Amino acid sequence: MNTSFGLKINSDEECIVFSGPPPSLSGSLLMENGSTLPVKFDELPIIHKKSGGRRLGVEKLPLHVNLAPGERRRKWIRVMVDEKTPPGEYESEVMINGVGKKVKFNVLPSISADVLPSRMSFVGCLPGARHVAEALFINRGNIPLALPEGEIGGELTANAVCGSLTRVLRGKGDAGATAALETFMADLKKEIASIPRISCEEAGRVVEPGESVRVRLVFVVPEAPAAKKTYEGEFNIYNQKLTYRIIAEVRTKPKKPDKEA
Repeated sequence: MNTSFGLKINSDEECIVFSGPPPSLSGSLLMENGSTLPVKFDELPIIHKKSGGRRLGVEKLPLHVNLAPGERRRKWIRVMVDEKTPPGEYESEVMINGVGKKVKFNVLPSISADVLPSRMSFVGCLPGARHVAEALFINRGNIPLALPEGEIGGELTANAVCGSLTRVLRGKGDAGATAALETFMADLKKEIASIPRISCEEAGRVVEPGESVRVRLVFVVPEAPAAKKTYEGEFNIYNQKLTYRIIAEVRTKPKKPDKEA
């Protein structure tokens, strides 16, 4: 039943407010059935007003509540908007018992990006080796995003930390807690120093909401005295966590010719 007969919403407040980042905005509604009959309230049509030439794409206010005569109930309501809706305040109106009530939608900034693929693998980990991965950067938010400038900070993986702890316990496990901790911290510093340098060739480029661009991520193996057999780790571009793995090249030995019978 879509009629608003007998319905009261936030009667003590001037307007109904929804807030949040796209695509989901939420608001707390205190609904009351002012009639003498039980009523099911499904939804209310929204009457839009232009806000700075913009229009919010929400057509109905979903209620979906059953109320007994005189019953009051508070319920959190969610409305869905386009994920690219620009931040700002949008004003609309709903008709309740023939009287208009203001509805405000406070759209907050949303910082969200996808980078595909999220896992990258390379072969060749000699000191100074350079690897390039082509990826697709997608701006899923509602504000422009700039591709990261400078070096993108890498993170140690859980495997690296566990490996360091295992080496310490094997070598210094009987030397006392202080000695083991000092060795562990020194080993972790070596692991951090061995993290490849990561950068983006398109650094500083601005990507608009909903836009996708091809990017080239550059990985440079550290100039360490001795090359590791494997480099692996994680890094973030905005909210997207990415992983990489660089392994040593495996050279196959030539097969010996078969002996003649």
